Amino acid sequence: MIARITTYMEHKLGVMAWAEALYTMAYDDLSAKLLGLRNKAESLAASSQFGDQAKPEMKLLLQDIHDIMVDISGVDTDWTQCLIAAPCEIWGDVTIFSKSKFFVATKAGTLESLAPTLDVGNCEMAMKPLFSVSRSSMDAKRLGILGIFPCK
Repeated sequence: MIARITTYMEHKLGVMAWAEALYTMAYDDLSAKLLGLRNKAESLAASSQFGDQAKPEMKLLLQDIHDIMVDISGVDTDWTQCLIAAPCEIWGDVTIFSKSKFFVATKAGTLESLAPTLDVGNCEMAMKPLFSVSRSSMDAKRLGILGIFPCK
C-alpha cells in the first residue's frame, strides 16, 4: 500500500487531476475539510506511533502527505474562489504562483520579476514601486504593467 500511494504522489498529473476534481465537485465546506486533512496529516507525521520503529518509507510517505496537504491548503487559501469558478485554472495561473514538488509546471504562463533590486551587504532586496498599474488586452492574452520605482 505504501508503494502504491508513493507512486501515485510521484505522478504529478494525477495529483493535479485530483486537485481539479476537488474543485469541480466542490461543496460549501471544502476549505474546512482541507484544513482538517492538513492538520490530521501533520499529527500523523509527528506521531510517536511512527517513531524510531517505523520504516523509512513510511516516514517519507507521511511527510509527503503532510507536505501535499500544506500545498493544497495554501492553494485553497489563495485561489479558492477562482478554482470553484473554473477548476481548470489549476493547470494555468495557480501553478505559476503556487510552487509545489507535487504540481506539474505548465507553460500556460510565466512569472518574471522586473523590479529593481537594492544591494544590501551580501544579498539583494527587491524594491517596492512608488506606483503601479496594470491593464490586460481585450482578449486577455496580454498584460501590461507599469511600475514607477525610486532611483537608487
